[in-house]
Amino acid sequence: MKKLLAAVITAALALTAFTAVCSAAPSPEKNEGIIVSATAKDKDNATVDVELKNVSNDTAAFDSVIKDLQKDNSKLKVSDHKEISVKNNASANFPVTVEFKVNGVKDGTKAYILLKKADGTVTKLETTVSAGLVKGVFAEFGEFVLLTDVDNAGSGTSPKTGDVATTAMLAMLVLSAGAAFVSVKKIKA
Repeated sequence: MKKLLAAVITAALALTAFTAVCSAAPSPEKNEGIIVSATAKDKDNATVDVELKNVSNDTAAFDSVIKDLQKDNSKLKVSDHKEISVKNNASANFPVTVEFKVNGVKDGTKAYILLKKADGTVTKLETTVSAGLVKGVFAEFGEFVLLTDVDNAGSGTSPKTGDVATTAMLAMLVLSAGAAFVSVKKIKA
């Protein structure tokens, strides 16, 4: 009887150890509201190769315009802050329509592009939103921020999809131990 009980417990522990190793890795994060890529066309509908550079997170130059926009929509926040320019210092016939691929943007999402012009003033660009895309019309290139009402309050970790299997295996362990206990009582009786 002791051998049977030892075998059941060993099998249950082996299954539990196996599920701990096999639980799924976290799914990759998608940062909502962050610009993934950009394509551009000038006023003559010719393709313009644009380059996006990350800049410091200092958005002080944009603050007054951001606060004005947040009066109408308190969920608006800075989703991304970049500098846009033409690659290899080529020229472009302005206005240039730039289409940004942005994670988490849907048809009903509110989005605004604020451009810091060469003279230091900030202007709100004509912007349209569709599924996964934010399109803006630039009269010149420079530093800009993208404001969206997309929820970007992720915790930084994704849930593990294999956690349910671990719980199920632990439940099987408890049931196996209970079955072994009942079997031992029946054999003794």
